[in-house]
Amino acid sequence: MRASVLRDLRRSARSRAAAQAAGRRPQPETVTRRVEIRTLARYLRDPFVARWAAYDEGRARRRLRDATTALVRLARTDPRALADADIPPARHRRAGLWLA
Repeated sequence: MRASVLRDLRRSARSRAAAQAAGRRPQPETVTRRVEIRTLARYLRDPFVARWAAYDEGRARRRLRDATTALVRLARTDPRALADADIPPARHRRAGLWLA
């Protein structure tokens, strides 16, 4: 079994509510987690995991590019509609690593 420390940026419901009340964008907060790796493929560093994660990362980047392109098109046609527009954060390499 292996252990690792992961650091990520998250926006909590509390920070979103405070930002909305103040009329600004929410600020991300650092979240630190300790993760234990228990699957055999991750423990042995099987290359299948890396290939699967790279494939998922490419798909996530493609979705992000598509969302950004759609937002740019929206900005050109109706700039007022940008107030409600949002691009969800890309979660690169997560699915492949969690499925391992």
